[in-house]
Amino acid sequence: MTTEISTALSALEQLSSSISTSSSGPLNALLEIHFTQAKDRILAGDNPRAVITELQKNVVKAKKDVEKGLKAWYGALGNVGKAVDSVSNRLVVTETGRADG
Repeated sequence: MTTEISTALSALEQLSSSISTSSSGPLNALLEIHFTQAKDRILAGDNPRAVITELQKNVVKAKKDVEKGLKAWYGALGNVGKAVDSVSNRLVVTETGRADG
């Protein structure tokens, strides 16, 4: 069982430093929480294989949640850009330099 725990902890370290699981901001925070919880569970005696399997699922879900949030944020930002374009297209600059709407 000690070898299995050691292997699981090594896998955790490898996952946490992997480029495929690294990102910035909110994703890092979520991953750190999941890695810490998994490590604590393994050290407390939970089945390492089950913990790692659950961790992998949680990491995928966390990535999807963050990507979904970013997609909504970028969509809203795009809408702001469209609104600004729409307003700027309606403004006509007269020869005096005054903007009429």
